[in-house]
Amino acid sequence: MLLVTSLFFIVTAMVILPSNKVGQKSPKATIAKVIPDDLNIVFKKDCMACHGDEGSKMAMSKVNFSKWDTYSPEKQAKKAQAICKIITKGKMPPKGYKKNNPDSIPTQAEITSICNWANSLNVKTK
Repeated sequence: MLLVTSLFFIVTAMVILPSNKVGQKSPKATIAKVIPDDLNIVFKKDCMACHGDEGSKMAMSKVNFSKWDTYSPEKQAKKAQAICKIITKGKMPPKGYKKNNPDSIPTQAEITSICNWANSLNVKTK
């Protein structure tokens, strides 16, 4: 009888509690994707003046690299795709900023790296 009762509790626990192998994180415990070091350098050099904590409110409302790690993986993927799209079209940095800060314009190689990174974020966006 003790064996049957023990088996009942074990089976009930297996059904009720989510399966989680040792060392694996729960599917709900998502980790924000970190920006690679080489791109972090580009973003700091070319973008953080406006898109960082000390930047303009309008720019930070679009993306704030200082708070990137607080974005969900889905939001990060969506923002990364938007960054790729806008810098590929040459709309960022803005013309006035480019004129006054010619050293803060991403090179074509940097743009390609950013887009490759954005495309590597395998999170489905809606």
